[in-house]
Amino acid sequence: MCYYYSMAVFIIVIFLQVQFTRTYKVIPIRRLRNDTSDIIFPDAMEEEEAPISLVPKITSYRCQDGSTFCEHTDAYPFKLVENNLRNEEPYKYLFGIDDVDSMSDRLSEDEFVCAGKSLLIFPKAAVNKKNQWKYIVNQGGGREQGIRVKVCQREGSACKLLSRDVYKTSCKQEYAYRRLLSISYDGTLETDSFRLPVACGCSYKPRIFWNPSG
Repeated sequence: MCYYYSMAVFIIVIFLQVQFTRTYKVIPIRRLRNDTSDIIFPDAMEEEEAPISLVPKITSYRCQDGSTFCEHTDAYPFKLVENNLRNEEPYKYLFGIDDVDSMSDRLSEDEFVCAGKSLLIFPKAAVNKKNQWKYIVNQGGGREQGIRVKVCQREGSACKLLSRDVYKTSCKQEYAYRRLLSISYDGTLETDSFRLPVACGCSYKPRIFWNPSG
């Protein structure tokens, strides 16, 4: 009986020693005591901020359909721009607000072939020459880019002061490119040219009349 009892105790002791040895080999004792910089806990990973998308999300309820600029966006990278503007000296010449001549809008619409309305905008996003939407720097606090634009009030309607019997006419929005400080897709500041409305013009062509009598 004592023999079997001794053998059982011996087997238990050997088993515990093997388990302890395996555990000791698996755990990196030196790293746990001296260096925890490489240890990443799941909770810490979840708390990290998601990367900022630098491609503007343009929605119809924020921006007018067909517009080439937007004054309100859902995810403007304010903090990123703020960090980039810590040394704003190279960009100071780009900030400012255009003068708006309001006299033209006070005149009677009958004096215009196509009526347009002058606006002072502070775009947060716009379309560049490559037809790409990009964020525009407009932080406030003296770091604004206020741009004068002119938007057609009735684009596609017939032009005034021209005979509809002689000409087929249509009011058309005209654009020009304006250089503005923007945010590149890699998060740096850069100047780029953006397509903005500047006038409401009249597109026309003579109507062709066919006279069967020759």
